[in-house]
Amino acid sequence: GIPAYGRVWRQASAGGGDGFGARAGTSGNKTISFDEVLRLADRGYTPYYDQQAQAAYWYDGSCFVSAESDRSIASKCSWLAEKGLQGAAVWQYTQDASGAMLAMLNAALRE
Repeated sequence: GIPAYGRVWRQASAGGGDGFGARAGTSGNKTISFDEVLRLADRGYTPYYDQQAQAAYWYDGSCFVSAESDRSIASKCSWLAEKGLQGAAVWQYTQDASGAMLAMLNAALRE
């Protein structure tokens, strides 16, 4: 499945400079819309990609955000094609008001 939102963990620290392995606080965590995910770089977050997990994340030194990116969506769609599946489940697509995530998914499924 592909979520149309991101998950934010605040007070993330003790990881490497890229936030990988950081521990996060238990309060103040939240979800953000996909449109907010697209603006993370403008807000000082650095994008990263975990090649082993095929997952995107962003880190600003204190907050860790896990969400889909064009690269992670393409990876999931490649897996779908390898398995002979015809599509993907998306939940909370209302969190993609601009339609950017659905456009990325559509493009990746056509490849």
